[in-house]
Amino acid sequence: MIDENQTATQKDLESCQFLTEHFSLGMWTTSPEGELLYLSDFYIKKLGFSFSELKNNGWIKMIHPDDRENTMYEWKRCMDSGIPWEHEHRIIDKKGGIYYTLSKGIPNKGKDGAITSWNGFDFDISTQKKFEEIIKNSREKYKAVVDSQSELLCRFTPDNKLTFVNDAYCRYHGKKRVDLIGSKNNASMHKEDISLKESALKKLSPSNNEVSLIYRTISADGSIRWQDWNFRGIFDSEGILTEIQAVGQDITERKQAEEIIRKSEEAFRALAENAPDLIFRIDRNLKFVYANSKTMQAFNVSSETILDQHLSKLGLPEVVESIMEEAIEKVFATGEGETVEFEMLPPFNEGFFELNFVPEYDTNKKTRTVLGIARDLTKRKQMEEALEKANHSLMIYSRIFEGSQNQVAVIDRKFAYRIVNPMYAKMKKIIAEQIVGKPIEQVIGTDSFQRIKPSLEKAFQRESSLGEGWFNYPYIGRRYIEYNCFPLYNNRGQVQYAAIIMIDRTEKEEAKEELYRI
Repeated sequence: MIDENQTATQKDLESCQFLTEHFSLGMWTTSPEGELLYLSDFYIKKLGFSFSELKNNGWIKMIHPDDRENTMYEWKRCMDSGIPWEHEHRIIDKKGGIYYTLSKGIPNKGKDGAITSWNGFDFDISTQKKFEEIIKNSREKYKAVVDSQSELLCRFTPDNKLTFVNDAYCRYHGKKRVDLIGSKNNASMHKEDISLKESALKKLSPSNNEVSLIYRTISADGSIRWQDWNFRGIFDSEGILTEIQAVGQDITERKQAEEIIRKSEEAFRALAENAPDLIFRIDRNLKFVYANSKTMQAFNVSSETILDQHLSKLGLPEVVESIMEEAIEKVFATGEGETVEFEMLPPFNEGFFELNFVPEYDTNKKTRTVLGIARDLTKRKQMEEALEKANHSLMIYSRIFEGSQNQVAVIDRKFAYRIVNPMYAKMKKIIAEQIVGKPIEQVIGTDSFQRIKPSLEKAFQRESSLGEGWFNYPYIGRRYIEYNCFPLYNNRGQVQYAAIIMIDRTEKEEAKEELYRI
């Protein structure tokens, strides 16, 4: 039965191997001696190390130097005794970033009871640690107790009047000993927990003179604290309870950490059980041994018609079946993951899919089954196609903009240049880099700016306008310009810039004036 349970646990851990990466959890496997055999891709990418740098005992260098000795001591203690591993410590990525982790693992044992490997996973609890730091900073009056982890000691009568308190108790409650002696012991208790304490104390007897209880208290600032108490009854020669001695400690941070971990584990289970992706498992005979509801919906099958059925029985398009079969066989042959993409057509769910295959190992580290996770890439493909078309259009517009013989400029709402084409810069006898960012008035002069300003203002009001006339420019003198101003919109349909196209008609107008003079 032990072997069966251990095998089931091993299977569950291996089944979660890819899911943990998918849901941002790091998973690992070591030899009985603690040499790293496997580390999930997510962990490797996040830390920046290659697996070759971490395998065997290379992973030890990830542990923060200040935590390394204690961590390795606890890890060796677990390896020697075979008890489950659970430990908090810091790890350092390749760039020097520090993460707080909660690491958990269990041993896998063979029929002879010997440990064959260790499997486990790590939670990133950096946010939790920051939260704990905030809690500590906001409760400075408890800092001495928390930092020193001093126990709270007190004695009280059966009617809850304190007869003794130690310094830690006084510091914790922020009161002097003289003010506490004679007061009620449960004065700061949460009202809902008072009855729990009363029930626990009623169980004390000469033959059962010790009880433990965890309950809540209300601190002076109104926040809820958790305390763990051990009560010991003191009886006289006639068996009558005369006094109760209590030893307690504040466990608020532990409770908060446990709550964070509990919620994290619940979130992981919820995600794993309700994953939006297609998840299935295939054995060496290319038969399905598991398929989630998303997989059955995509393939239009039921659990009765897919489980223990060969891949070819699904009636998939020949090309898709061939791609999947080749990838699965490669995973079995190499023991390494594979990723493929394919297009699915009716009668199946139409679209593009990315399919990841990951090996699941047996106790001998041989690939036993392959776990597949497929994701619908249809929307992404559509976006990529739309982006490609947009980039193509942008390239065409860019060529027109750069090669235009007309002067083109883009103006922002502060009447400053955002973009100018080469011809605009050339006509102003300034390089483009010296124009961009400058106010129009500074480049073309105050008189010229005041003439085109109304047209620019109309553009920002969603109106286009035409104009022409003689302009006096600071660098090139008097020029006759035809211009067209119009709005430029952002992707929310709002006018973001005004564009102006200017055509120099100076020679034409001078010729007309000369003709009139004749």
